Amino acid sequence: MRRGKADSQAATLEEVWEGMKSLPRDILVIALMPSTWLCFLLMTIFLFLYVLVPALLLDYLPARLFGYTKGTGRLDSALGLLLATMAGLYLWGKFVQPRRERGGRLKRLRVLRAELGTIRDRVGEVLARNGKNHPETGSAYRELGKKYRELGQLRQARRVHREESEIFRETLGDGHPEALFWGKRMEEP
Repeated sequence: MRRGKADSQAATLEEVWEGMKSLPRDILVIALMPSTWLCFLLMTIFLFLYVLVPALLLDYLPARLFGYTKGTGRLDSALGLLLATMAGLYLWGKFVQPRRERGGRLKRLRVLRAELGTIRDRVGEVLARNGKNHPETGSAYRELGKKYRELGQLRQARRVHREESEIFRETLGDGHPEALFWGKRMEEP
């Protein structure tokens, strides 16, 4: 039973007993939660990485290599597995992961190029519908310039943003924020 802030009486024995009855159920619920198992796994990995690995590499390996101790088959296989795992992780990080990242960049580049084609078509439609001097045409040019910048084609992006700025100056006036923003940005190196 919950008590409000105004109620300052201590809990009765019956209330304490009712709370104690639910304790095993609460412990079981906590023990079965995935986060509990994840924490246990992370603590085990922490123990392995920061205690066992240095012990094997700094104590057992030199002693075994220089004949100071006689190893067991289990320890030797554990050390071999550890060294093989470390070498595999190093090689994976050195060769496989950059290839995946490069593949991801190439995929993103293909997507950007496809989007650029779509935006070019939209600019053509807006030009045909509204003509050159219209705020919607300036907005279409802005999107085209942004896409050129994402692709890394900065010279093309500057040209398109200058065109956009001119359109906004002619349609909205020289003092309008849309006309001023890209005009200032294009003057910067």
